[in-house]
Amino acid sequence: MRSLALLGLACSSLFAASAQDADKALFDPQVLSEDPAAKADWKLTRTAADVVDGPTPLILVHGLSTDFWKAFVAWASDSDEAIEFRAQFQLWKYLTPNEGVNAAVGYSDAYPGFDESLAAYLDRFIADAEQNGSEGTDGETYFFPQAPFCMLTHSQGGMTARAFLANFPDRAEQCLGVVTLSAPHTGSPGATPEWVRHTLARLGPLQQQILPQPLRGAFASYLLGSYLSTNRQSDMDMGWANFDGGIPTRTFRAWISQRGYEWRTVSARDASQTGARELPGIADNTFEPAQLLPNFCGGIDEVTPKKRGGLNMDKFFLYGAYVEPGNNFDELRAQAEHAYGGDDTGLYFNAALRLLSVIMAQCETNGSRAPLGTFLLNDGFVPLQSQLMLDGHEDTLIYKTCTIGGVKLPAHPFAPRLRLIRQHTLANPERLRILRGWSHYDTVTGRYDDTTQTSPLFPMIAQDLQSVLP
Repeated sequence: MRSLALLGLACSSLFAASAQDADKALFDPQVLSEDPAAKADWKLTRTAADVVDGPTPLILVHGLSTDFWKAFVAWASDSDEAIEFRAQFQLWKYLTPNEGVNAAVGYSDAYPGFDESLAAYLDRFIADAEQNGSEGTDGETYFFPQAPFCMLTHSQGGMTARAFLANFPDRAEQCLGVVTLSAPHTGSPGATPEWVRHTLARLGPLQQQILPQPLRGAFASYLLGSYLSTNRQSDMDMGWANFDGGIPTRTFRAWISQRGYEWRTVSARDASQTGARELPGIADNTFEPAQLLPNFCGGIDEVTPKKRGGLNMDKFFLYGAYVEPGNNFDELRAQAEHAYGGDDTGLYFNAALRLLSVIMAQCETNGSRAPLGTFLLNDGFVPLQSQLMLDGHEDTLIYKTCTIGGVKLPAHPFAPRLRLIRQHTLANPERLRILRGWSHYDTVTGRYDDTTQTSPLFPMIAQDLQSVLP
């Protein structure tokens, strides 16, 4: 019954969150277009120029389609914690709403669709703002300084930053530093469609306790049709890259909405790597989407260095977060009382993310079975090892365990194996930041308290950005 309640609350929380006006379009089924005209609302715009007026541009890059920078802009504009920050930086938002848009992140410029990617548009917007200026949120025209800049990103925005710097070396030379919050640097199993179906169809040892399979199949179809669209390339660009060999080869029976039961296969050929679908010796022809989308620009491997610090990763500060079990709805509501915005958006998102983190921990991976899960430490969307960009060669779980009654279990409270993480990250180990008990949503809102105008996170981000200034 508890498992049934978990999935039910996760569903209800997602639907409740979808009812919030700011995010409604994100959850509605959409007809997607590759036409450049569909990107008419994309722009690079100066914000809070009257108060955040330092010399160094800081480009804010949001994730998926929703701009969640409201809390950070409020902190930067109003907080006494941000006095020095305001004197050093100016804020530029890169806004890319993707309602109705099929776009790629843009991992490689070797593909015909690259010029219509998130990375390519960012370069063009900066060039235009340097030469012609750009309209700010106050209606005034502002020029992007032809000078060094920094970037602050959340979720998919971190991948946009990596693709941008990898494909535009002159911009990479200009960039002083990048902060990524909860970025899927090696992808996420939650963005691998067949893995979503496989996990929800089976759910490991819980499969007999959770909703009947048709309802679990309907939930998978809802996620894959409304939130994570298999018709939008940028969504598919977030899939698990499988650098650790974690995607198992499994044939499974899943309920497909409007079609009934079907036999499906999940395998390494579903990974977000450039040549994954051509891997030999694997009988897997049940891909989602069935064919590569026309604006495919390669997989995550295109922007992943072969060794530590390559492809500009020496410029990155990686903030990784993971949620912990035990939060009930009342506790989450208490946490949300002073959250910026004064509504329940954060409450519902955090409830859903904490419950979806339980489902992610059930992903069946090679060499891992419940109660020990490869992805047990996650922020509700992205495994910690992805946020911290581990190379996939770590030989044990990235969290500490204990043995009780002869059974190996996760140690509580959760504790990452820091030495292992530092040994295997492809970024600078000194620039890793781990946020215990924080969700995917928490990292972008910074748990900003609008009554005290303080945040436990934003001053840390500011300090990292300030450290790279000349």
